[in-house]
Amino acid sequence: MSKFSKLYKLIKITRLVRLLKLMKNRGKVVKSVGSSMQLSESFERLAFFVAALFMLSHIFGCIWIFIGRSFTEEGWIVSNNYNDLKPFSMYLTALYFTFTTISTVGYGDISGGDIVEKWYCILILFIGVLSYSFIAGSITSIIINYE
Repeated sequence: MSKFSKLYKLIKITRLVRLLKLMKNRGKVVKSVGSSMQLSESFERLAFFVAALFMLSHIFGCIWIFIGRSFTEEGWIVSNNYNDLKPFSMYLTALYFTFTTISTVGYGDISGGDIVEKWYCILILFIGVLSYSFIAGSITSIIINYE
């Protein structure tokens, strides 16, 4: 694969930043859903965060596949013999890796083999720790406000 095609794929991935525009309208969506379901504000915040966590897992899984195919010769795809997988199976494998890494369970059956993949794993672990800290705080807030 040429360096130009790798750069082109990287530019296409940076277009994902457009998803941040959805975050601006988050308040309107959350308020309309919350008012129709009569949820508390803290529960709305928690539900939105869980939905955002699923979206991030999808994006991180796609980036994991991109890194494995583009930047590494001995990465997770080659070392686990996943070259023959169909696209949907590879996506499920990447999503599995992302969920286990974000949840800090990390079974260890799939791991980064190259330096780029290892740095990416560190980033995902850091985001996972922050996410679960926020979820624990939100659940505590819901329980305190419920009483």
